[in-house]
Amino acid sequence: MIRAKVELDVRESRLAIRCKEAELDEWRDIKKNDQKQFDRWIEQYRQALKQHDHAAALFSIGQDMYKWLNGSGSWLKRLFDSVSDPPFIVEFTVSARPRDDELRFLEVPWELLAEKHQHLAADQYVMYCPVRRTGKRSEPGEPSPYRLHTVFMAAAPQGAGVPLRYEEEESALLDAAGASGMDLTVEESGNPGLLAQCISGECIGGAVDVLHISCHGTIHSKKGPVLMLETEEGDPCPTYAEELAKNLGGNKPNLMFLSACMTSQPDAFLNSYSSRMLRFGVPAVLGWSGSVGDAEANRFAAGFYRYLSQSHSLEEAVARSRQELLEAEKEKKMSGDWHLARLYLGRNGGGVLSKGKEARRRKGVEYGHREFLNVKDQSIPVAGRREFVGRRRQIQQILREFNNPGHAGVLIHGFGRQGKSSLAARIANRLPDHQVVVIYGHYDALAILEGIEYFIGTEEIKNLLSGQKEEVRKNPAALFTILRAIIEGPCKEQPLLLVMDDFEQALDDPEEGELHRVKSHLVETMRAVIEAFTAAIGKTRCRLLLTGRYRFTLPHKSRDLAAQLLLIHLPPMEEYEGRKQAAAKEKVIGVPIKEVDVGRVERCIHAARGNPGLQDLLFSLCLQAPEECDGALAAVEEYIESGKEPDREKLLDFLRNLAIQHLLGLLSTSEKELLRDSTLFQVPVPLETLGHMAQELGLKGEGPVGERLLGFGLWEPFMDMVNPKETAAAIHALARPKVGKLSEKDVSHLAGLVVQDLFEWWGGKENKNRPYAADIELARLALAAQNTTVLSGTAEDAVRGLEGQFQYRYAAKLARESIEILDNAGVEVSDGLFRAGAEVSERIGDMEHARTYIQRAVDKLSTDGNIDSEDYAYALLSQGRMLVNSGDPDKALEVFKEAEKRLRSDRLLRERSIVLGDIARIQVSRGQVEEALKLHQERLEVFDELGDRRSRAVTLGDI
Repeated sequence: MIRAKVELDVRESRLAIRCKEAELDEWRDIKKNDQKQFDRWIEQYRQALKQHDHAAALFSIGQDMYKWLNGSGSWLKRLFDSVSDPPFIVEFTVSARPRDDELRFLEVPWELLAEKHQHLAADQYVMYCPVRRTGKRSEPGEPSPYRLHTVFMAAAPQGAGVPLRYEEEESALLDAAGASGMDLTVEESGNPGLLAQCISGECIGGAVDVLHISCHGTIHSKKGPVLMLETEEGDPCPTYAEELAKNLGGNKPNLMFLSACMTSQPDAFLNSYSSRMLRFGVPAVLGWSGSVGDAEANRFAAGFYRYLSQSHSLEEAVARSRQELLEAEKEKKMSGDWHLARLYLGRNGGGVLSKGKEARRRKGVEYGHREFLNVKDQSIPVAGRREFVGRRRQIQQILREFNNPGHAGVLIHGFGRQGKSSLAARIANRLPDHQVVVIYGHYDALAILEGIEYFIGTEEIKNLLSGQKEEVRKNPAALFTILRAIIEGPCKEQPLLLVMDDFEQALDDPEEGELHRVKSHLVETMRAVIEAFTAAIGKTRCRLLLTGRYRFTLPHKSRDLAAQLLLIHLPPMEEYEGRKQAAAKEKVIGVPIKEVDVGRVERCIHAARGNPGLQDLLFSLCLQAPEECDGALAAVEEYIESGKEPDREKLLDFLRNLAIQHLLGLLSTSEKELLRDSTLFQVPVPLETLGHMAQELGLKGEGPVGERLLGFGLWEPFMDMVNPKETAAAIHALARPKVGKLSEKDVSHLAGLVVQDLFEWWGGKENKNRPYAADIELARLALAAQNTTVLSGTAEDAVRGLEGQFQYRYAAKLARESIEILDNAGVEVSDGLFRAGAEVSERIGDMEHARTYIQRAVDKLSTDGNIDSEDYAYALLSQGRMLVNSGDPDKALEVFKEAEKRLRSDRLLRERSIVLGDIARIQVSRGQVEEALKLHQERLEVFDELGDRRSRAVTLGDI
């Protein structure tokens, strides 16, 4: 018994099978009826994928395909009689330039092949895996001597259909990289040209092993399949296979993992896009033939990259990862998308991709190279290209403005150490034809002209500025004319990017009720700069970019010139971006994150509260001085909890540099109270809600509510989680410990003022699509305020949301307190809240509340006239299992039998088979084997009715 090489070859309407080990070398004609059968299977597959429960339909298709492929010559039976040693890889091969009928053959869902009781892929002794190949197979190239190296890029163009949740996939890949030792490079842009640059830079020591692209895709009626990538500004950039291949040039990866969501016919899309990429020289393409669930995609990717990192062949990694999905499905952990992954190979595709343990890049090669915003002087250090992560939307907003300007320039605004200078450096990198002029520390007119002369230094510029410096020294307003002459003259063809970094140094502290103002001696200079760039809109490609901590005003003739700058706020990083920063830091330092350090990295991310500067400091300690890192983490965590400043010099300097205490000193008494009161919220809430709270408290002053809090960076603006077009805000996490804590009485009072208004703003009881995070916040506030209206509308979803985050104790506490408050107020508690409360209470071992709640759910459903509903049957199932776990099988048996009566509809056959199994297990435990066997037979009849023959393999031992 050996592992065989099996090839099914289709050419010129003839199907051949070759397997030397099984002594098979035969062929038969493919007739028109066979082609029609292929079309039927493809269409049946597409229709089945639209159904919620498609297991029976898929199994039926798989059996039909097995019979056809086995044929009168018993090809498959002879193969299985001769070959063992899983996985069983079968190559479905067509010509190097396949005809349409050959491509249709490849489009057939061969993954579904099924014999007797189960799909062949589900049999652990077979582990069948089809592979689609174009062209005659030749030996694959030598594996990389380094560890597996993957480049990931997601594309989510704005205004291009349903938003893509690429963050979860990216986060799963980061987790897989950490667990397997894989090198992962994330290209943030979503743009094909910038992807090509990234791939080119990564091709040290050979081709990149895997290029993983996550995006939307569709099939153009005339031009064929297209990926929806992004322009540099974030707009849709339809990219056809030939365009992507042209961009990649000679730097094509050994595998392209195409994780693309399709608008229609995803199998046809994958089939045709893959075949094109193979013809353009990509050795292998892996993708999904249908819409795959996030959990399934992440689980498959984790296993797939783990196996590749362990030097399994590409084919075997797919087979084993698929088998893991099938095993998970048997445990009811997955929804049945195991069959969607398809592997396409070119002539020399497949085999082992990498066999080494060392990274391609180590410290001192390129990752360790420090980058600077001021490249000429190597001052103003910033995160290097390979260290910089995230900020995709901000980059795109700035580039969109620069390409079609409507403002004098851009102001990147955000809290200290938020990465503003690093973002400016990324923008400069994206404008390679611009001459970058950096102004830092001195912002007067003379400094600006000297900066232009220093950084550009052409004879034309020097001649133009000759004699002008003394004039602007005497009269800074003269800068307007000179600057226009520069940007509309010698710099018109070779444009400059004027960067004024850390512009807060040019600002004076504001008077009460105002924003920061430009220092008096710089007012004329900045008026000249902004008006010169405003006047030049449409006449030059020169651009103005400022970075600063604070918003500011620049009054001039009843106008505010600062309003002519496009404000780009830089928010805290998300947790998944923190993990990307940690992975990038690992490469920069050259010290791998060990498995034992993973928990420490997560603590760093949580403690830093999204501040990239603090994360960088903690990550460096984590990788270079773990024990010192633990002490630093404890100090930061104590600061977050109590506001106590750390006794460690680096941390203390970092926090003091943020100037939080100074900013608080600039606030009025009302603003301080409003800032403190905003700590009530644990998530960003709409500005309207904060305004409502201020009004109720009598704190609303002149101008928009919180204008100065936002201007100082003490409030962070966000996109509202329920109404994305509206602005929400939250107190900056690192400022929160310094503003004072609310007492329980304060929390109760404030929650009472705002929770009803927030509930209505977020859609009230009619909004069934509100995010769990919103329901959790609303339920928390409603508990504090004893607001039963909001509580009854949010508690159930809040419990479910916390359960999904594995916060079982918090979920059980919330359920218990919600039910108690609703009971005391005489408000009806929903059966859904009872059931949710019962489940999370059982998870934490609180069986008293679990049994009480599930009994109340059953009683409520029966008295409400819902005794024949699915909800009633599910409640009985939960109650029965609790009784079994509590040691009362007799009572459980009665409950299970009652539930089984209500699961007789065709749509609930699977659930009925499950409860029959529950009953049978109790009977076996009581020695009633004969009765259990009868139930086992009844289960098989249910499975036959369901059409899921795989499940007939269940044994009495399984019962």
